Amino acid sequence: MKSLVNISGSVYKNNYEIIDFTLAELQIFKRRQRYEFRSTLENDKYNILSFDEIVNQVNLLNDDFPRVINSSTKVGLYIEIKNYDWYLAEHNIDMAEQLFNALKAHGLSQVADCESKIPIIIQSFYIEALAKFATLSDLPLVYLMHYSATQVWDFEAIGAIVHGLGPSSDYLFNWTPPSDFVSTSPTMSPFIQIAHAHNMAVHPYTFQDDALKYTASAVDEVKLYISAGIDGLFNEFPHSTYNLFTAFGTQANFPASSQSFLQ
Repeated sequence: MKSLVNISGSVYKNNYEIIDFTLAELQIFKRRQRYEFRSTLENDKYNILSFDEIVNQVNLLNDDFPRVINSSTKVGLYIEIKNYDWYLAEHNIDMAEQLFNALKAHGLSQVADCESKIPIIIQSFYIEALAKFATLSDLPLVYLMHYSATQVWDFEAIGAIVHGLGPSSDYLFNWTPPSDFVSTSPTMSPFIQIAHAHNMAVHPYTFQDDALKYTASAVDEVKLYISAGIDGLFNEFPHSTYNLFTAFGTQANFPASSQSFLQ
């Protein structure tokens, strides 16, 4: 084994890089539960899927097993470009180009292609990756944001590239806005107000029924997110969350956009 691997600033000891393996070798491995507080009964039962296999499975779901609940919306993909700078610097691989080419091979590289097939949103913690992807495709882009109490964000510059933000939920409830911020809502999060002012939707991460951060119940936590004015939500319990959103409605009032996948 390699003794030390540094990927995008994260150091991994006694580990391999994914790029060290072929796809056939990777698919020998089985998936495991990442959280210690959840059941491990499903460990080692399922293979690692390739990108092509995932796209094919989603197509199969939409064609042969269409939704009954929320039937007006097809099952889609929210695809993350990961470790963009590392792959580019260490291996001269542009993951934005790689993803675009993979989507193009499935006829899914532009919004017009996806509207009748699979809704697709591209997400990344790397604004450079999204900027590059924007030169290749008009698919909606979401910039993921680690929480920092001191980070100063240029919302105008970010909004010139992306259609939405995927912030840590702490930005909604713990973040202090700039001193010149003027609120237009007594309940909506200042972060969301600023994002909306720059025509960006907000999809915070990650809501978990079994790992609540701000309240004592999943119902109250969903209410909290809704009152903050979110446009979407990264969550790991979509069935219960969908039912709660249906019951409570939305307070986002996000302006109409051609990027309807974000709403």
